Amino acid sequence: MILRLLPASAETYAALGQGQVDGLTIPPGGVEPPETLAMLTRHAAMLDQAQGWGCWLMLQGCMIAGSCAVKAPVARGRVEIGYAVAPALRGQGVGKAAIGLLLAELGGKGVARVRAETAISNLASQGVLRANGFAELKRRHDLEDGDLIVWQRPV
Repeated sequence: MILRLLPASAETYAALGQGQVDGLTIPPGGVEPPETLAMLTRHAAMLDQAQGWGCWLMLQGCMIAGSCAVKAPVARGRVEIGYAVAPALRGQGVGKAAIGLLLAELGGKGVARVRAETAISNLASQGVLRANGFAELKRRHDLEDGDLIVWQRPV
């Protein structure tokens, strides 16, 4: 599998939401539900203005395999990430490879520590994080997302 990350902006996610992705293909079943693409468009716009980087599309050849982003700064030199793999491509190592690439990208931008959260029931995402050297930091409850595991690792 050849995977690469392509920087994405609010315009990229808006175009993806309209199915207009020049030169790229969308896997069967799509990449993200429309409401998630709308949220990513808003999030990318905020990151575009705040720091000029932070969102990427996962590409497998010319196919969009998913997306990943810096969700928020945690503290100086630390960020929280989020990621999602297109449903048709899950279980094929895409998430593991993409997070490895994302960690390298963030290290080049001076990030020292990375956090991520997973639902306690999301074993696949937990496996992606473990495979990339993340360790469980703590557990917490979120009113919207339920019980979560907070993961962290140095870059």
